[in-house]
Amino acid sequence: MISRPKKKHRITVLLALLLACIVASYFSYHVVEKYKRPVGNDLMVFVQASQNFWTTGQLYDRKEPLQITYQPGSATFKFPPPFQIALAPWVKKGIPENFFLYASAIMLLFYGLSVILLWKMSKPILERNTHTNNWTSKTLLACFILVTCLSFTPFFSAFTLLAIEIPLLFFILASFYFSKSKPALSGLLLALSSAIKIYPVFIILYFIIMKQWKVILFFIIGLFLTVALSISAFGVIENIFYFQKVLPVLLQEKPANHIENLGLEYSAFAMTGWPSLSGNLSLALRVFFLSATAFCIFSCRKILPYQEKKLFSLLLITMILMLNNRWVQYDLFLLLGIIILGANAIEKGNRGLIIFLAFTLLLIKPELEWAAIFTSDNPSETTKLPGKIESHGMLYALWNYDKTIATAWIFIQIKSIIPVILWAIYIRWIFLEKSFAQNQS
Repeated sequence: MISRPKKKHRITVLLALLLACIVASYFSYHVVEKYKRPVGNDLMVFVQASQNFWTTGQLYDRKEPLQITYQPGSATFKFPPPFQIALAPWVKKGIPENFFLYASAIMLLFYGLSVILLWKMSKPILERNTHTNNWTSKTLLACFILVTCLSFTPFFSAFTLLAIEIPLLFFILASFYFSKSKPALSGLLLALSSAIKIYPVFIILYFIIMKQWKVILFFIIGLFLTVALSISAFGVIENIFYFQKVLPVLLQEKPANHIENLGLEYSAFAMTGWPSLSGNLSLALRVFFLSATAFCIFSCRKILPYQEKKLFSLLLITMILMLNNRWVQYDLFLLLGIIILGANAIEKGNRGLIIFLAFTLLLIKPELEWAAIFTSDNPSETTKLPGKIESHGMLYALWNYDKTIATAWIFIQIKSIIPVILWAIYIRWIFLEKSFAQNQS
């Protein structure tokens, strides 16, 4: 039985609902504003590849050597052939009228379904505690999820580009949510995610650790099915070309020298301006994160069956940290970790954690234009800063350019270490659960 809120809690709930309404209005405004801008670059690249296939029979550029750029909206199609299965039939006879409107609606649908899954996965955290299994706590959690998801900058970045990360978020969350009740569906969804882009295959580690062999079996079956469907749709030659020519280049991916790259190596370069130091530092950090994650999993393996959400969130965050090129939209995969932390903060009444989460959301938001509010003399000077950073690094910008703008940019650059902070919190959290379990026994 869910109890009604006490009078002293009603103001808190009403303020949370008001904030949720304000953020919902903000979300609607951004969705409408999207149609005043050019069509998302990412989807245009995919559409062009589909049209090339219908006219030339080729999805990929055949120039030697193969030139691939990694920043969003790059003109080269570099994804696996199964990526095109759902798109190519739409544009066989040209781009349909309102095609991009339909694509935008589909993106919103996938994001809405992801928000529902986040609610379903976080609500049981409150229900396990009799003090938080009430109307007040659940309303606060619902408001926290809405405020977070409807103001999440990575979503707006992905939506503006009409990037594939939005449906990928749903596929990955659904794969986890249905892993016990419907292992076949879970494995097939993860296979579909890995066939669309490469990096979601990292998540198979979760199912190996949890010994969910049915999910792994259907993951393998799903990969074979998608490859078979891809061969039937685009032919053997295009699929072989991808595995022989495109994939080897992608596996040697190097950090893009782009101001919006939040990857560890580029962020280190942006701060120091020393490519050799940043490359070595980035490699050392990746080895450290993987080793520490493996040590945590091995040391706490006895309690992991009872910590599924923490483990899955940790692996998602680790996946983000392993990417050479991390663009803003990739941080969509941090949503589960942030929401699970929020639910536990509400359950425990941890105000410090709630403040940290609010600060995290603020850090995710700022962009370069936002730095202009710190400059009173000439805000337009912020547009010159990226070139200085790319040429010399942040230390040069601090001491030889504009200290006010550079200081604001350092605050913005902190976005690159948000996954590091979340990763550290989850590592510590799992070890604390291990210590608690040992004390109980």
